[in-house]
Amino acid sequence: MAAGTKMESTGVLQYAGSAISAGKTRGLLSVFTDVSSATPNSGGLMYPRDNTGIPSYGYLINSGSYAGDYYINRNDTVGETAWKNINNSSGKFRMDDYYNYVHWPTDNKFVTIWDNMMAMDDMNFIVKCNGQSVLNATVNSMTVFDPSSGNPYTMASGSGSAGAFSVSAINTNWTVQMILTNTTQMMPTNINYDIKDYNTNLDIASGNVMLDMSNSWTQTITWTQRYYSIMKISLQTL
Repeated sequence: MAAGTKMESTGVLQYAGSAISAGKTRGLLSVFTDVSSATPNSGGLMYPRDNTGIPSYGYLINSGSYAGDYYINRNDTVGETAWKNINNSSGKFRMDDYYNYVHWPTDNKFVTIWDNMMAMDDMNFIVKCNGQSVLNATVNSMTVFDPSSGNPYTMASGSGSAGAFSVSAINTNWTVQMILTNTTQMMPTNINYDIKDYNTNLDIASGNVMLDMSNSWTQTITWTQRYYSIMKISLQTL
């Protein structure tokens, strides 16, 4: 899927009212909505938003057809840098951080960490986003699994990935399925899983699953992933 609109790389940037031309714009609202020359309705306001409960940073339109929150997407490298600059400066938003920003990227990112893999049996580790496989790998006690050493990497570069994953509509969360299967089926395997927001360390999902004969040696964990965050999947055998 093609990426959404991209912010210009030089010159003046503005909040709203800038046309999309050749896939680029100078207006943040046109990037957030992918609508050319998007502006708040008459009397409406667009202003920086700090949702400290998540925490996340973005902009709020307070009324009209574009009303709602638009969060900076950290799956885009420019977006992640802009988010970090706000986070590290106690909430100061800087327009020049948005040069080349793409709010709707062609691919998303994740982190996968298989920690303390002590099980004797081989494991099949599958991750699907909206049904598309972004990871399909066999892991065992000899595998150093995480290719990024704990850093985000694109879903297209995941082992056994079906390719780049992009949501079908802008500003849209997606469903993640993580499927764990003991393929050797010699010994029951006890696995802790911990899903977090990579940048904030916010908990998304966590728990423990046992792979044995009672569940046909396989378990599926499902959660909703916020479109603007990078997921970190940590697994540990007990």
